Amino acid sequence: MAFEGWTPGGRSYRNCNPGNLRRSAIQTGSEGGYAVFDRFASGWAALLADVRAKCTGHTVTGLGPTSTVREFFLVYAPAGDSNHPEKYAQFVAARAGLSVGDTLGSLLED
Repeated sequence: MAFEGWTPGGRSYRNCNPGNLRRSAIQTGSEGGYAVFDRFASGWAALLADVRAKCTGHTVTGLGPTSTVREFFLVYAPAGDSNHPEKYAQFVAARAGLSVGDTLGSLLED
């Protein structure tokens, strides 16, 4: 949320979309190419589902348990979409007590 600019008036805040997801099965609409959710809890649930699917290899992204945090952000927030994936990866890794080289599989609960 912090890296996505979660502040009153910001897109992610207005859209109840803490991860600025582009699409989700549970979105209620879209604005500017980003999913809109009816409430924060729905947007949060969609974000968690998206991250878990990528960590477990259940998406078409090519990510899975052996992918790194850095690789995750190259897909989740690609530079071609006006993002800074390396900065994003470093920000999240630092806040979570991880390294950008840690694998996604190591993040999953047993």
